[in-house]
Amino acid sequence: MEFKPHNYQISGIEHCLVHPKAALLLEMGLGKTAITLTVLNEWLYNSLEAEQVLIIAPARIIELGTWQNEIRKWDHVQHLSFKVLNGGPEERRKLISTKTDLTFISVDLIAWLVEELGSSWPYDTVVVDESSKFKSAKSQRFKSLRKVSRLYDRCLLLTGTPSPNGYEDLWSQIFLLDR
Repeated sequence: MEFKPHNYQISGIEHCLVHPKAALLLEMGLGKTAITLTVLNEWLYNSLEAEQVLIIAPARIIELGTWQNEIRKWDHVQHLSFKVLNGGPEERRKLISTKTDLTFISVDLIAWLVEELGSSWPYDTVVVDESSKFKSAKSQRFKSLRKVSRLYDRCLLLTGTPSPNGYEDLWSQIFLLDR
């Protein structure tokens, strides 16, 4: 299917292309995934700014194949290759060595991935879907991603609920963008 973005989606795409560390704060159903895939395609294949992208999402989104379905849906991104880091530790280790454009991992496994890769972090671009899952600076997932936040050049945060309990919940999310 041809992607015909709405004006607000065009604005989102343009903003992310100009600001490689950005947040898309849009309600559910407004096309955050399509916007992000369009931006990633530009970085990976047109401007050649990115080589490997890590997409961190809640386990349910990974299990349902939400991102994979969007890739299959839109003509302009169907060529993007991807893998899902799941299964046991040995299976995940084997998958890490397989090069693809996009790597999907659940929020629950980010601490494992950071520990596994350490300073050999290969991802120059990180997308955090439902970034409110990183709202607590005390959480293990935030502390883990914080360790590698200097190792990626581009970061997109996606959420429809950036501060569900107040502005304090924004600090750690924004830290992942600008330290």
